[in-house]
Amino acid sequence: MNEIDAIFKKSNDAADFSQMYFEYLNKVLLSISPKEIAQFSDLLLKSRDKGKKIIFMGNGGSAATAS
Repeated sequence: MNEIDAIFKKSNDAADFSQMYFEYLNKVLLSISPKEIAQFSDLLLKSRDKGKKIIFMGNGGSAATAS
């Protein structure tokens, strides 16, 4: 079971679900490293400057749209 399903099962109503979901999102966002984002951004820019191809892929609907 993923975290969102667990939150849904624990919640009593929409307000309760929203509160727990926002707390979960906050935890996720705080776990993201700004330094790692900057490193990734630098890598993308250097790759572009070298004429490299950068491909991002999706799954489900976004993969079908891309194909």
